[in-house]
Amino acid sequence: MFDLTTFRERIAALYRRASPYDGGRRATQRDLADAVGLNRSELNRRLRGAHNARLISRDVHAVVQTLVEWGAITTQAEARELLALVDCPDFTPAEWQSPPLDELTARESAAPAPIQTSNPNQPPSNLPRPVTSLIGREREMHEAASLITTRRLVTLTGAGGVGKTRLALEVAHRLLRGFSDGIFLAELASLHDPAAVPLAVAAALGVEEQAEQLLTETLRHHLEHKDLLLVLDNCEHLSVAVAHLVQELLDGCPRLHLLTTSREALRLGGEARYSVPPLPLPTREVAITAESISRCEAVQLFVARAVEVRPGFQLTADNAAAVHYICTQLDGLPLALELAAAQMYALTAAQIAAQLAARFRLLVERRYDADPRHRTLQATIDWSYSRLTSEQQALLHHLAVFSGGFTLEAVAETMQLAPLDVLDTMTELLNKSLIQAATSLGDDAGNAEPRFTLLETIREYALLKLREAGEEQMTRQAHAAYYQQLAELTEAKMEGSERAAWQNRLEQEYYNLSTAIGWSLEHEPQALNALQISSALWPFWRSSGRLSEGRRLLAVALSQAGEQAEPKLRATALTSTGRLAYFQGEYDTAEQWFEAALTLWRELQDARGTVSTLNSLGGVAYRRGDYQLARRYYGDCLVFKRQIGDKLGISTSLNNLAIVAGVLGEYQNARALFEQALALRRGLGSKLYIAVTLNNLGDVANNQRDYAAADNYYREALPMLREVGDKWRLAYALIALGDIAVDLDNYNEARLLYKEGLQLHQETGDRLGLTQFLEGMAMLAKEEGKLERAISLWGAAQAVRRMISAPLPPAQGARYEDIIASLRTDLGTTAFARAWVGGQMMSQEQAIAYALELIPASETSQNIYP
Repeated sequence: MFDLTTFRERIAALYRRASPYDGGRRATQRDLADAVGLNRSELNRRLRGAHNARLISRDVHAVVQTLVEWGAITTQAEARELLALVDCPDFTPAEWQSPPLDELTARESAAPAPIQTSNPNQPPSNLPRPVTSLIGREREMHEAASLITTRRLVTLTGAGGVGKTRLALEVAHRLLRGFSDGIFLAELASLHDPAAVPLAVAAALGVEEQAEQLLTETLRHHLEHKDLLLVLDNCEHLSVAVAHLVQELLDGCPRLHLLTTSREALRLGGEARYSVPPLPLPTREVAITAESISRCEAVQLFVARAVEVRPGFQLTADNAAAVHYICTQLDGLPLALELAAAQMYALTAAQIAAQLAARFRLLVERRYDADPRHRTLQATIDWSYSRLTSEQQALLHHLAVFSGGFTLEAVAETMQLAPLDVLDTMTELLNKSLIQAATSLGDDAGNAEPRFTLLETIREYALLKLREAGEEQMTRQAHAAYYQQLAELTEAKMEGSERAAWQNRLEQEYYNLSTAIGWSLEHEPQALNALQISSALWPFWRSSGRLSEGRRLLAVALSQAGEQAEPKLRATALTSTGRLAYFQGEYDTAEQWFEAALTLWRELQDARGTVSTLNSLGGVAYRRGDYQLARRYYGDCLVFKRQIGDKLGISTSLNNLAIVAGVLGEYQNARALFEQALALRRGLGSKLYIAVTLNNLGDVANNQRDYAAADNYYREALPMLREVGDKWRLAYALIALGDIAVDLDNYNEARLLYKEGLQLHQETGDRLGLTQFLEGMAMLAKEEGKLERAISLWGAAQAVRRMISAPLPPAQGARYEDIIASLRTDLGTTAFARAWVGGQMMSQEQAIAYALELIPASETSQNIYP
C-alpha cells in the first residue's frame, strides 16, 4: 500500500514532536535531513516524490531509526506501519536487536494485545462483537489506543458516517486486558432527553438507582476505585449533559478512563480529541488499475461489502475505473461506500458511478436494523445540518462553491465580511466535523495560512441547499470576482522575490481558479471574468507546465467574450496566448497572436503593452534565427525601459541582447551584458531572473568549452529554479548539463540529466525543448559508438526544427555539421542516408521512444544536481 503522502505527513508529525536537543528544542526537517545524511532540499524532494526523486529503503530505514533514537517512535508496530506505507522491507532480526531499535522490543511487549474471547479470565465487558470485519484502520487503532492509555478522556470526532463507532469498538476490544475492571459501552444514539444520559450509563454498568441518592452520585461511588474504560457512543446531540456527567466522573474516579464518540468535541479541559479521517483514497499519481487501487482501504471496503450482496464480485480491469470513481467521489467515507456497495445487488459498479450525481437518492440503506440516522446518506447529513444555527447554515451553503479547499481570507472576502466576523462560525463548523482542516504548503514552523476543505459529499449537500435558497448565482459571482483579483496579482508577484510563495499559493488555489473560469465560461455574461483570469495567469500556466490548458482556456474565453472585451483586455489576452504558444515552440502561431496584440496596443497608444509585445516578437525572431531583427527589437525595448527606469525590464533587455550576442559568437560582449543584467537582478532579489542569467552565462561558457565555469553557473541556478518551480527553464538547464556530461565522458550522469529534462519538457509540451533532448541523445549515441542511431536522432531533430521554424544557432549548427559530415564518411553514403531518412520520417514521439532505448528502464533520475 504505497502512500507517500501519508508517510510524509506522519514523519512530519513525529519529528515535530521530538525534542532531542538541549533546552527542549523541537526537531525540524533540516535536523532530520542532517541525521540521515541528506541535505534538506533533497530529503524534501524524496518525501514528495518531486522531479522523480524517490525514497529508497536505506532512506526509509535511516528516517525510522532516527525517529526511534529521538523517542518519537516507541513501538515496533509504529515503526512497521511507517515501513508498510512506502512498501519498504522490514528490518532484519539483527537490526531489531541492535540500537536504537532494540529499545522498541521491550516497549512492544507491554502493549495491549487483541482479546481472546475464548479466555474465561478476561475482564468483564458488555462490548458487542461487530458482524462485519473492519477494513484497514490499523494506524487509527494504534493512535487512538495509545491516547487512551495516556489520557483519561479521549473523544473520537468526525463527520457522520466516517466510522467513529466502529473504530471505538475495535479499539475497546483491543484494550480490554488493559483495564482490570473491564470496558463498558453506553449507546446514546436513541436518547432524546438529556436527563436520560446517567440512566443509560447506569444500565450499561449494571448499576441500580439508590433511594435518596442522585444517580450521578451512585455512579461516582460505583466507579470511584475501578480501573475501567467507559465508552460513550454518539454524544453529539446530548453533548452538554454528557460533558457534565463526564466531568463529575473524572473528578471523583481517578482510575476511570472515558472514550467518547461525537461529531463534535465535548470541550472539556484535558480532553484529547482524535479526528477520525475517511479511509485513504488512491493517490493521483498512481495509474488506475485493479492491482494498484486494490491496495487502497476505501476500495477494499467497497469490494468487501459488494461481495456480501453479490457473491463472486471481483475487482477487475473492466470495473477498476468505476470503483475508483465511486470511492473518490464518496471521499472514502465508510457509510457512503457501504451504502453504494449495497446497491450492487441490482446495479453494476459502472451504473452506480454514473448515478452518483444523484447520490442522495441512490444511497439508501434497506436493512430494517440500520440506525435511522444512517438509513440514507442524506439523513446522516440532515441530522448534523438541523443542529446548525441559521448563520452556520448560511456559511455552509457559501462554502459549497469552493473547490479544493479555502482560507479564512477567501471566505471572508467573498462574503464581504471581516475575517473575525467569519472566524467563530467557521470554527463551529470545524468543531462539528462539517469542514476539515487541510494541509497547507508551508514551512516546518507552520507559518502558512491554514486551509480548510469540505468532503465532496457534504459539499454536494450544501450546494443543493444553496440552490434551494436561490443564492447560487450571487455566491458564484462573488467567488469568481475574488479569484479574478487574485489572478491579476500573478505577473507582478511572480516577477519578484515572492515568486516561490505565489507559485505555491496558485497551486493550492488551482481548483478554485479552474472553477471560477469554468463557471464564467458557462454563463456567457461572465465570460469577461474567464478571460481576465486565464489571461492574467499566463506566468503560472507556463511555470507549472500547464501551457496547453492555458491556451485552451484563453481560446475559449476570447471566443465567448467577443466584442464584449475592451481593447486593452483583448490585447492582454492575445499577448498571453502568444506567450504560451511561444513557450511550446509554435513560433508561427505565436507571431500571429503577437502581431494582433501589437495592433491593438498601438491603437491604444499603450507604450508598455507595445514594448512588451515587441520584446516577445524579438523572441520569435531569435528562435527563427533572424538574430539582427531580434537585436533591433531588444534594443528598442532597452531604450524604453531605461526611459521609465524599469530595472527589471532593463535587466531583461540586457539579457536578451546578450543571448543574441552569444549565438553570434560575440562571447566577450555577451558575457559583459549578462554580468550587467545579473548585477541588476541580484539587487532586485528575484531568484527566478538570477537563475535565468546564470543559465545564460553557463551557455556562454559551454559554447567556449569552459566546462568547469559552465558547470558552476548551472549548479548555482538549478536550486533556484527548483525552488521557484519553473519547469520550463529547469528543463533547459538539465539538458545543457547533460550536454556537458557527454562532452566530459560522464555518460551515465548525462542519461539521468537528459531523462529528467525530457520529463519536464513533456509536461510543458515544449517542442523545441524536446528537440534539444533528441540532439543531446544523438551526441550520446555517437560517443558510445551507436552511429546509425545517432544519425537517425539528428535527422528526427532536424525535421522537427524545420517544422517549427527553429534552426540551430550558428555556432552550434557549425559544430553539428562537422560531426555529421564526419559520420557520413565513417558510415558511407548509403548507410548514412538510410539512417538520416529513417529519422526524418519518425514522429517526435517515435524519435523520443527510440532515444529512450539508450536509457535502461532501471535508470531513474535522482536529481543529482539539487
